[in-house]
Amino acid sequence: MQTRQLSLLVGNDNWLKTQLDRFFDKQPQQIIIQSAVVFYQENTPLLYQNEFVSFIPFNKAKNKLGQELDCIIYDARYSLNLDALAIASGTLKSGGLLVIIVNSWQDFSDQKDLDSLRWSGKTQAIATPYFRQFFQQKIQQFHFPVYFQSADLAIPLSLQTEKKLPKNKKLATASQQKIINEILKFDADIYVVTAKRGRGKSALAGLLAEQIDEVIVTAPNKSAVKILQEFSSRPLDFIAPDLLLEQVTENPEIFKHKFLVIDEAAMLPLALLQKLIQYFKGVLCTTTIQSYEGTGRGFLLKFIPKINRTLQHFELVEPLRWQENDLLEQFIDTLLLLEAENQISDNIFLQSAVESKVEIKNIKQQILVESKQIEQLYGLLTLAHYRTSPLDLRRLFDAPKQHFQLAYIENQLIGCIWSLEEGNMQDVDLILDIQRGIRRPKGNLVAQVLTQQTNLLEACQLTSRRISRIAVQPCYQNQGIGKSLIAQLVKDLEQQIDFLSVSFGYTKELAYFWRICGFDIVHIGDKKEASSGSYSVVAIRGLTERGTVFCNQAVNEFKRNVALIEHPLREQFQENCKDLIFCETDKIILENFANYHRTFSSSWASIQRLLLLSDEADYPFLKRYKYYKEYLAEDLGYKYWLKRCREEVKKMLREYQ
Repeated sequence: MQTRQLSLLVGNDNWLKTQLDRFFDKQPQQIIIQSAVVFYQENTPLLYQNEFVSFIPFNKAKNKLGQELDCIIYDARYSLNLDALAIASGTLKSGGLLVIIVNSWQDFSDQKDLDSLRWSGKTQAIATPYFRQFFQQKIQQFHFPVYFQSADLAIPLSLQTEKKLPKNKKLATASQQKIINEILKFDADIYVVTAKRGRGKSALAGLLAEQIDEVIVTAPNKSAVKILQEFSSRPLDFIAPDLLLEQVTENPEIFKHKFLVIDEAAMLPLALLQKLIQYFKGVLCTTTIQSYEGTGRGFLLKFIPKINRTLQHFELVEPLRWQENDLLEQFIDTLLLLEAENQISDNIFLQSAVESKVEIKNIKQQILVESKQIEQLYGLLTLAHYRTSPLDLRRLFDAPKQHFQLAYIENQLIGCIWSLEEGNMQDVDLILDIQRGIRRPKGNLVAQVLTQQTNLLEACQLTSRRISRIAVQPCYQNQGIGKSLIAQLVKDLEQQIDFLSVSFGYTKELAYFWRICGFDIVHIGDKKEASSGSYSVVAIRGLTERGTVFCNQAVNEFKRNVALIEHPLREQFQENCKDLIFCETDKIILENFANYHRTFSSSWASIQRLLLLSDEADYPFLKRYKYYKEYLAEDLGYKYWLKRCREEVKKMLREYQ
């Protein structure tokens, strides 16, 4: 195999275009037609256009997964999208060339990055100096060539491509075949194959599947199994995970003699994954570790201990698309801190009990970056929350209004709280629009949710701090460190901000933890989160007198409504009898529902109270939903049904007045 190359071009648009023209003019046309791709920031001007080159916006980069490319141009003039960069590098084959183009390389203080719109909470792009400098350092660390603008300079870019094997040569490598042979012994119920990208785990799954009768394949999306299908000589039966769980739950006997292959298993919610693996005679889970998706070894720590069936774990190490010790892979690993969790996990079993005093420090973002503690912190987050992703990395480096509390034992990082400033909004008209569901500006996640759901404007007006993440090393969990972190945060912020908030995927264990930390749940999400498979809930705790009054109001409003909502978690919170008295708050809620864009689910409790004061026969859409949970005239669609519900509520309000 030949080495993969990375070069960086720095200059104005005219110069960059000239260099690309020269490069593509000297390449064989058949190479360009098949495998040259420009990745770029969507909705920005294209620098280069060529009929033989494909153009893929960053937000569509996943469409290239599974392909092998000879040449990639990564346009970083407007945006440095780490997800797209990682995907692009993972598709570049042996001998290929990655060219990164930028306009500036020296001063990042005023250079706006459109990628920040995804994670900064701002409506306008912000400068990202910390990560840009980090990126520059990593380019220099690996000694990749950087070519600066010069009128006469012809960049010595070249391709060293190798021919692909014919498609009928899909044969297992020695390491793949060894694992396949072990699985075919069926000595265990569950098999887990992990690998970094480009090691052939999906190919292994396809080669295995063609040797087993009655195989079902599932994955986060159907396109994820493209390679798996290519390596199987017969068609494979793909069923989406949610549909598959529904089918096996209804008729488990049909599936108990079948074998299940789950590709990219770590991308599925753990709760769903743990249910699926109970129904089949055998299961193969393949998953990428240390990848842009945010899956990592934390997945194994959370998944494997909860399996009550026999299990074998295999790992593929040898890269298939590029050389061992490939510099480009090492660069991406280092840039995305993909090895950071290993540095944490190497020491997690050295001490399983808190024998020394826990020291908690407040660390400013600038200090976190400059002292390189950000690498330790990111490793801890990845280990404790295996869905930690490059988006979180960008946020850690440059997002505004962030705060960090780090817990140490003998200078070893063992826990953290990552929190964000919210609230303190002064624009009353904007807050009213948020309450009515008209506007949803970026940022202030929990403050906006509470303003609309609890109908309390104070959620946006008061100052608050949202706990984005709390993490403790696995071997130190259940020893009070998380509670100590919360207690210190409360002590530091008491009488300085009005309230604390947190949003998390509901489990009884997490709900108990936040309750003993003094938080009360005040909102339940309508739908399960894709990442956790759980319903999202919001909990709050007051820190000032004003904040405590608001929190009590929000708690009372939640308790008043929870008995009337249709939700699977309702029984967990139904402490009091139903409050059926229609009040002024209900009136405001229903005016916002009837005349604006307040959601039906957040208005349903108030609708029921008003229905009790009305003749239900005059409101057929609401009546039928109340008694049968059915959408009348369902064939006309949900939007039509919702429109009719708003009209009926408007009519009820007129009659009530």
